[in-house]
Amino acid sequence: MLFFILENVKGFCHKQSNGEVPLTTVLQFLRENLPGDWVTDHRVYNTKDFGLPHHRERVYLTGRKTAPSSHVQCYPRPVSSWKSKAIGFKDIAKPLGSSAAGHLGRGYSQLQRGNLRSWKVALSSELRQKSLKGEFIFVAYDRTPSDRTLWCPKMDFEACECLTANGPALHCFSLGDHGKSRNSTILASERGALQGFPVGYIEDDEWSAVACKAVGNAMSVPVVAAVCFRELFHQLQLRPFVFCMPTVSPLRTCLR
Repeated sequence: MLFFILENVKGFCHKQSNGEVPLTTVLQFLRENLPGDWVTDHRVYNTKDFGLPHHRERVYLTGRKTAPSSHVQCYPRPVSSWKSKAIGFKDIAKPLGSSAAGHLGRGYSQLQRGNLRSWKVALSSELRQKSLKGEFIFVAYDRTPSDRTLWCPKMDFEACECLTANGPALHCFSLGDHGKSRNSTILASERGALQGFPVGYIEDDEWSAVACKAVGNAMSVPVVAAVCFRELFHQLQLRPFVFCMPTVSPLRTCLR
């Protein structure tokens, strides 16, 4: 029973300035150097489709030692249509009463506070729209609303843009109540939970900046777990079932 999984950014599938596609190069290298009974394949997945409020598109490349006659790749089915299986930011957010919870403007530069004011103006209708009460929106306070199309062309409630080792610096507003329920920065512990790590696994302390970089470089837990378990089920010839992630209840990843 042998297999491996690699992960990289979605741009890994696109042509670079030198005209080469990195993924094609890697696949060719693997096929030339792996034994003949190995098969490789890839699939692009979004963390948001596996139950977490996080837009993170990554390419997952798998390799499997298998019989030449059974070169069949098995990938898990996203659960984006299973609304009851997904969790929201409210399920993983740290209570605002905590001393570690950041508030509007705390630790922000003058430029960043100005950016937040611009965001509040741009989102004024959503912030007071009562039908949206209970939902959240994430904004990058190191950018202005006019810059958002460079990174997040479509604003989406309940899901943040891709977290990386270098950012973005995110602030969260609660909708429908003028930001009264939530108006604060995203903490390191919450960044970890948005990647699928257990709530409270990442501490909000003097090592938070280091933790944020590590979280940004990590694979999204529910996606890589689904890919690995589905591969194991295939190799062991077990019937697929719904795998209950122990990290954040009630997150479940369908492996059918």
